[in-house]
Order: sequence, then C-alpha cells, then structure tokens
Amino acid sequence: MKIFDSVAQMKLATIKAGQYVETFGYYTKGDAGAARYLVVASQAADGYGDHTLANGTVAVLQNGQSINIAQMGAATTIDNSPVLNAAIVLATPSATSSFSADDALLITVGSGVWEYSSQINFPAWVNIVGVGSGATAFRSTTSSARFLFPGENRGGLSGGFTMDGNDVGSNIFVLEVCVEREFEDINVTKSVLDGIQLFGTQNCNFVNVHSQHNQRTNLLFDLGAGNNRFYGAELNRGGDYNVRYAQTGTSPVGAFSVPTDNRLYGPVIERLGYDPAGNNPDSGINTVY
Repeated sequence: MKIFDSVAQMKLATIKAGQYVETFGYYTKGDAGAARYLVVASQAADGYGDHTLANGTVAVLQNGQSINIAQMGAATTIDNSPVLNAAIVLATPSATSSFSADDALLITVGSGVWEYSSQINFPAWVNIVGVGSGATAFRSTTSSARFLFPGENRGGLSGGFTMDGNDVGSNIFVLEVCVEREFEDINVTKSVLDGIQLFGTQNCNFVNVHSQHNQRTNLLFDLGAGNNRFYGAELNRGGDYNVRYAQTGTSPVGAFSVPTDNRLYGPVIERLGYDPAGNNPDSGINTVY
C-alpha cells in the first residue's frame, strides 16, 4: 500500500482503482489529517474528503463511523465553513425515521480555535463533538457565522466545544424545532445579540451548557419552546437579559407559540450588562417571561 506525506502529494500519483492508500497528514506530515482512502474509478470528488488523482481515479476517504474535520482539510489558519459543510454532506444519513438513522456519521473536532464565516446547518441525526469546551472552539468571523439545527430536527448528542461569537457573530447557537436532542459541555459566548436561541424546540436536554457574555440575551425561549431541561447551566453577564421568554410570531407552531415548562436545574444566573468595550454595569433583567 502506498503512503504519502500529504493529500497534495497523493493527488500527483497515478493509482489504479481498487487499491487503498494512506497519508501521514492532510497538508503536512503529522498535522492530524492522516487518513486512509480507497481508490475508485473516475467520479465526482468534493475536494475535501474525496480527491481526483493524476490519472483520473478518485481517492475516497474511509471514515468508519465518524468524520474528523482535520481529515477534510480543516485548519486553525483558514475559514473552515466549506470544510464543515462538506463534512455535514458526508455525515448526513441517506434515510431517517423518528427513531433512528443507521448510517449517520459523527463529526469530530480536535482541540484548537476553528474560525468560520457562514451559517452551518446541521440536519437531523448529524452531530458534532469536540474535545471539550475548554479545548475546542468555533470562532465567528462574520455576523452570519452561527450553528443552526433547523426545522423538524432530532437525534443524537453534540457537545464538547465553545461557540465564540467574537463580538461579531449574531445569534450564534440556534435550535429551530429540534426534538429530543442532547447537548453537553457547550459554552456559548460573545454574540452581538443572543447566545442560545430555542425556537419551537421540544424535549431536549442540556447538560453543562453555559451561555455567557452575550450582548443581548444569554438564553432565549421563543415560539413554543417547551419541555426543555437544562442541568447545571451558568448564565452570566448577559447584556440585557440572562433568560428571556418571547413570542415573536406564530410560525412555525401556530397557536402553541408561547414557551412553556422549560426547566433549569441547579443553574447559576448572575450579573448583567456585558459590554465588549469593557464597561459592565450591573443593569438589565435576569429573567423575563
């Protein structure tokens, strides 16, 4: 089996279909992007996980049950939005039900600060896990950079990272009609508006999920969000609110647009008035219903 130092070196090779090849890294040897590939006949290649070789065959990433974004070209020195989107395409199951998605893949992320510039949409059953909120961070570089779990979205556990809005990103962790998802060890901070937004989200569990130093609201329940449980949350120094209930319209849950029966167990809710300029007056409201 042929082994290459990098993906760029592999792409220069002439390799027949049916063979396995490996790399010691994605960009350079030892950079955490080491991977195994199966070479197949010519087909479409995304240029992140799959790569066209010199003779037109394609090296297809062999990822087992998970996808490490470093194996798709993620780096702490680039905009990782295209890489994250490519990983989500690979991780998305071919078919789902209300209870399972057998071929969904877990997206894994190593330690470091991973910058991104656009909205990243996580479909049902696609989950992302970092090393821990003190080691893995996603940093917004534009106002639209956020993680969104969009409509009718269920399944699995995500966590182990910090969402750093960088005082640029707006509404940086948004759950929209999520059902029965699990989130653990997440810190959401420095959004120019809200940190965590729950729109119509039902029956989700949040364990050690914290929201701090966001310029408007740390935790927003809106549009019928209900029966969500937060265990051990710290909500600290929201700009105007630490916890806020709202009813901004009737979509997507019609008459059931008022948030109900959301519970916080053992929370720490303290201080208000976050200002990225460093002026932090204790002004605002801890909880608004």
